[in-house]
Amino acid sequence: MADTRTLNMEKRRERTLEQARKMLADGGFDALNLRDLAEVSGITVPTIYNLIGNKAEILKALVMGTFAKFEKSLASRLPCPTEQLPQLMMNTLADMIGSDEDSYRATALATE
Repeated sequence: MADTRTLNMEKRRERTLEQARKMLADGGFDALNLRDLAEVSGITVPTIYNLIGNKAEILKALVMGTFAKFEKSLASRLPCPTEQLPQLMMNTLADMIGSDEDSYRATALATE
């Protein structure tokens, strides 16, 4: 079982990634500034580097988080006949985007 310190670090990491996601969704790639991110997250820039890494690693974490959500959502809808899989994937993606537009806008901007 994870200790309290590890759980707190994970909470800070998730909170910081959520703030980064909002900054990207609101202002695009240029809006993601580590000093501003640290301020809105209530931590320091060195803490961002310790928890996640540099700006590229933040973007990677956001994209990988999106893929993980997609995989989990898709898995919950399986099994299905193989010929239905492409449509299932499209429906799953559309549902995910519709449920959290800002998050997926941030992911799209992060990959530009």
